[in-house]
Amino acid sequence: MPAIIKGINSGVICQNKQFVSLALKIRRTDETENLFLFSLPQLKDLLHVLESRAESFEQPQESSQPEMLRYAPALHQEELKAANEASRVTAISAVVNASGVELEIVSRTAEKVSLVINDNQVDVIIRAIIFAINNAGFKDILLTVSSMLDFIALYDMDLLKDGKMEYDSYNPHPWKLPLFNRYLLVVYKYQQDTEHDGYCGAVIKTNVMSGSQEVQGIAQRAMKFSRRLRKIANRPCKIFCSEITPSGSELTKQECLDSLHRLCVAALRDPAKH
Repeated sequence: MPAIIKGINSGVICQNKQFVSLALKIRRTDETENLFLFSLPQLKDLLHVLESRAESFEQPQESSQPEMLRYAPALHQEELKAANEASRVTAISAVVNASGVELEIVSRTAEKVSLVINDNQVDVIIRAIIFAINNAGFKDILLTVSSMLDFIALYDMDLLKDGKMEYDSYNPHPWKLPLFNRYLLVVYKYQQDTEHDGYCGAVIKTNVMSGSQEVQGIAQRAMKFSRRLRKIANRPCKIFCSEITPSGSELTKQECLDSLHRLCVAALRDPAKH
């Protein structure tokens, strides 16, 4: 049965002034405690879960911060130095339900721990993570990670001279897909070194509505994430965005790529200069 969190404490492990992992220590309602060490990829996954849940709130949640701080477990430097493999997180997965998030954490020893994060605890845990990282002097890491939390990339592509697409798949973990409810198509029209127009694009999942100012921000940040889009990160370009709605729970790869190709065709017909 998943454990319920009663209190939380946070810290950072670094070596030679380099970030190694985020330490989260939790106290359960049965008074037992767990220490988890999240390296950067697992920390990003955790924040993906928490931030996407926080974005879904239609009303402000009553914070549980006073109670969680009251029952925060002690976290000492000696404990972090002595942490064993059972504390080191190798993977997480999450299921979102009506009242919060059920998180499964897998350690290097293959031990699995299930935790319930109630909605009124989400913001508290986010704040604990931010405080620990900023306090340790790794604000740059926090900025890099946070810039990728409001979307996940599924596919990116280049439009070839013959009109066909060359694409890559990012294959995110299946548990991440339900965290976001909108499929966003993005096509970039840019000028190649030959002075001819070039086209590349991406399929993204997000909770941001197409046509909003936030979508333009995601389209810009996606350039730094995508292998194919990095080449245009510092070039002037015109951005075309469109949203597609799945007929079932999730769109297939073919549905995504066909829709992206149709947006490319529309961009080709656009007479405006980038």
